[in-house]
Amino acid sequence: MSNTTKQALEASLKKVMLQKPLDKITISDITSDCGISRMAFYYHFKDIYDLVEWSCLEDAKRALQGKKTYDLLKAVVEEKTAGMQIREEQKEFIANFYKYSFVGIMLDWIKQGMKEDYSEIVDNMALTLHGSITNSVQNFLSKTDP
Repeated sequence: MSNTTKQALEASLKKVMLQKPLDKITISDITSDCGISRMAFYYHFKDIYDLVEWSCLEDAKRALQGKKTYDLLKAVVEEKTAGMQIREEQKEFIANFYKYSFVGIMLDWIKQGMKEDYSEIVDNMALTLHGSITNSVQNFLSKTDP
C-alpha cells in the first residue's frame, strides 16, 4: 500500500508540473489532485523536493531495468579497455560512476527548479566526459601496475 501512495503522489506531481513550474507547486496542490491527506504526504516525504528526488530515482530504476544506458556505458568501457589488463569490477565501477553522475546532474537540475537550459547541461556533460572514460581506464591501469 505504501508504494501505491508514493506512486499516486508521483503521478499527481507530474500532472501538476504540466500546469505550474516546480517552485510554484504546493503540497496541497499535489494532495488535492490525488485525494490524499497532507499527513499522508508527510508520512512518505519530508517536502516536495524529496518527492521529486524519489520520483527521479524511480524513473531511473525503470529506465535502467532494460539497462540500455548502462549497457551503452559498459560498451564504451569495454571498447576503451580492449586488450588491457583491467579487472571486470573496475570496468563496472567506471560504468556505474558515469551512470550515477548522469542521474545526479539531472536530480540537481530538477531540485533547482529546471531553470537552466537543458541543452546547455547536455553540452557541459559532453565537454566534461570527453576522454574521461579513457582517463579513468588509464588511472586504473596505473593503479594495477607494479
